[in-house]
Amino acid sequence: MTSAPLKAPINWTASITLIGLPILAAIIIPIYAYYYDFSVSAWVSLFFLLALSSMGITAGYHRLWAHRAYEASLPLKILLMIGGTFAVQNSILFWASGHRTHHRHVDDVDEDPYSIERGFWYAHMGWMIRDHSPSEPDFKNAPDLLNDKLVMFQHKYYGLLVVAVHVGILGLIGWATGDLWGVVLIGGLLRLIISHQVTFFINSLCHMWGKRPYTDENSARDNFWLAIATWGE
Repeated sequence: MTSAPLKAPINWTASITLIGLPILAAIIIPIYAYYYDFSVSAWVSLFFLLALSSMGITAGYHRLWAHRAYEASLPLKILLMIGGTFAVQNSILFWASGHRTHHRHVDDVDEDPYSIERGFWYAHMGWMIRDHSPSEPDFKNAPDLLNDKLVMFQHKYYGLLVVAVHVGILGLIGWATGDLWGVVLIGGLLRLIISHQVTFFINSLCHMWGKRPYTDENSARDNFWLAIATWGE
């Protein structure tokens, strides 16, 4: 008699971030709005900070570092690194290496870190909630990033940088607008949740819903509406 295979261990950091924060937001934001309301500045900060974090991912993590689609000056790299760190989707090295693995093994259940063949939930968030073997980091496909001083600086100090950019950016905007908690909740917490979900749609919905004008050999699709929501992705 054989026993059932053990489930992959829970990644508590990812679980708290991806599941705990939306629950927290659903409780705190309505309560705050009932008693204090949000300033216009807080809502404006949502748009601009969403743009910062989203472009940090799409123009930085994805196009610049994962695919090397263009060259960038050091000031632009630093700005994109800050934006990507603000998006809280792990380090450039981890993200870009995993994305290269995804492209090399797209739809392969055993090799693709977020294969849609394992279902919508797995491709959307499940691969991060548990430490599945295909999603474990392997940086052998990223020697260029391992030799990039800015990338390695961010990777080494990622946790501290996440705290620093949030304290610095949200604190400065909150102080300037006179609505610190409004900016923290809307430009910080709500923005982070939206940023996460629209990015994750690329791995899930964009492998299920849309047109395949280039090839039908894999599940990747183009979707007009999701392209708008994901800043061109």
